[in-house]
Amino acid sequence: MPTSTLFKATRQVARLTRPSNTSIPSVRPATLALRIRHQTLVTVSCADARSQRQSRFDYPARPELSIFDVAKAQFHSTGRKKLSASAGCGTTDGSVVIDTRENFLYLAKLADQAERYDEMLENMKKVVLSDQELTVEERNLLSVAWKDVVGTRRASMRTISIAEQREGSNGDGYKTSMIKGYREKIYSELAKICEDMLEMLDQRLIPSAASGENQVFYHKMKGDCYRYLAEFATGDKRKNSGDKSLEAYNAATNVAVVELLSTHPTRLALALNFSVFYYDIVNSPDRACHLAKQAFDDAIDDVDTLSEETYKDSTMIMQLLRDNLTIWAGRMEETEAEDAQGEPTKTPTTEGS
Repeated sequence: MPTSTLFKATRQVARLTRPSNTSIPSVRPATLALRIRHQTLVTVSCADARSQRQSRFDYPARPELSIFDVAKAQFHSTGRKKLSASAGCGTTDGSVVIDTRENFLYLAKLADQAERYDEMLENMKKVVLSDQELTVEERNLLSVAWKDVVGTRRASMRTISIAEQREGSNGDGYKTSMIKGYREKIYSELAKICEDMLEMLDQRLIPSAASGENQVFYHKMKGDCYRYLAEFATGDKRKNSGDKSLEAYNAATNVAVVELLSTHPTRLALALNFSVFYYDIVNSPDRACHLAKQAFDDAIDDVDTLSEETYKDSTMIMQLLRDNLTIWAGRMEETEAEDAQGEPTKTPTTEGS
């Protein structure tokens, strides 16, 4: 083949393999290896081709495994195992050491720092499945993850419900039907999150709870689950979820009054959420105020029993109880002047963890 023909072919290959904004090198590309037989280009290798993520002459890149993929792949394993990963995650020799419980717990903490609460919850579920009773730290991590994941759906449900009422009052049936379908989608997500947590509570967490504090904590979580389900439900679904929430809160209260001091943050959080249940679900402001005031007064009487470890948490929850009492008392005074055409907008109340 004449030299000029080979040079032209070489320049054409270089043009195909370089980025569009890259000029042609001023020197002849001596690093190109070109073999042309019967007008067919077989292989080509050049520095420009290597710099591209995937040129037309490269094979597809092998996908890398993240540490989350590795952890999920080892979900049912026990003890310590090694999994080779192309990315070389975890160790300098390109392998990942898997210790299911420890690493899932670490990943949950890492996701907490990154504010990736869905992944945090998934990893804490795997910690629960290790069939060991959770420590206070682990229990709180599970609660934080679940509260944040379900909290985003609750906030979305409130926003969508307001939009549905607005479009309904405007008489736009088409938009209202679209909003209704979207609201049902969000509620199904919320229900799935709560149902998964209820399954863990009933099958693992509550049966394995040895201390009174853990029993109160998990029964309170169960009451919260059913309260969230009842919050946006109607008819029989709301009633059934409300009844189960009441049952769980009563079970937690029965243990709390015996096992925990009135100033204990878990007992105060139970009283806070139980009073919110009476106000929002049962629509009984009197009972809500009575329960919140009783818990607040009992804690004030026993304030000397506060420990340094729980002082901050206990006083914060006591402040939330007092804030709700102020809001509810004001609402009760306004009830007499309430217009019969509809309920006024409720001032949001606060709840515990």
